[in-house]
Amino acid sequence: MRQTKDVTGNEARELRIGAKLRQKEFWESLGSNQSSGCAYESGATAIPGPLQKLICATYMQKQSAAELTRMRKAVARAAKILSDAQNGGNDD
Repeated sequence: MRQTKDVTGNEARELRIGAKLRQKEFWESLGSNQSSGCAYESGATAIPGPLQKLICATYMQKQSAAELTRMRKAVARAAKILSDAQNGGNDD
């Protein structure tokens, strides 16, 4: 099984700058958002494991399009679960 390294906020920031992307562009390309990306890059919030894997796959390793799509969907599902939990499961 392939191992991925832990990605710190500072490393993610360096990858983003190296890709010449603004926070909004970088983090939205990974299924997140600028606000969360700012928290990750500053170290205020740890980057979740699935998102770390997606960062590695997208910006650090060559992956197939199918693998990237699968990872993005997994991150989107995890984000929805987190959002639902934070909102108390209310759809109102």
